Amino acid sequence: MRFSSQRQSFTRRSLLRAAGLAPALLTACDDGADPSPDARGLTDAGADAQTDCLPTVPNTEGPFYLAGAPNRSVLITPETPGTRLEITGRVLEDTACAPLNFATLEVWQANAEGQYDAQGFRLRGQLNTGKDGRFEIATIVPGRYRNGANFRPAHIHVKVSAFGHQTLTTQLYFEGDPFNGTDSFIHPSLVMRLEAGAAGVLRSRFDFVLALASNLE
Repeated sequence: MRFSSQRQSFTRRSLLRAAGLAPALLTACDDGADPSPDARGLTDAGADAQTDCLPTVPNTEGPFYLAGAPNRSVLITPETPGTRLEITGRVLEDTACAPLNFATLEVWQANAEGQYDAQGFRLRGQLNTGKDGRFEIATIVPGRYRNGANFRPAHIHVKVSAFGHQTLTTQLYFEGDPFNGTDSFIHPSLVMRLEAGAAGVLRSRFDFVLALASNLE
């Protein structure tokens, strides 16, 4: 995936500082390591090595969801302000981590100033997973906004659905955000790590795990 951006020389630390986040690596279960119950972001090797997956933790939908977002995986234009971000991953089911092809992801988020588009579909979209349940999203690091006495940390909303599985509504957060520790909604398993990519683009990865519909109580 390519962004229209003037190529510059960046250090990893300066990129993450510009995004307001601490230097970090991708959230992942290391191949050969025993994942904790909160570990949901898997590397390719880690996901393939698993014989069982725990469903991704749900998170509140919030008041800004709008149905009917356009089909697209690129949520930005070259003119969109903000630090560019790529999120990749897969959608898996909670039996042997089998990939779910044609799962649907609905994504929505605030802009760089912490504001949602309540009238249209800026920074909103929906997309389907491809081969091996893979997806890729091009967006920006969202801004923070006040929630009562505190600020909500930067986060991206995602709703994931697939035939025969429970629909998942959750949020993705960023490691190192100064407001992670005061947020009442955040869950450790939903915090992503970041890597500095080419041309000033930050990269992260998260694998979603859906529970079978038959597991509904």
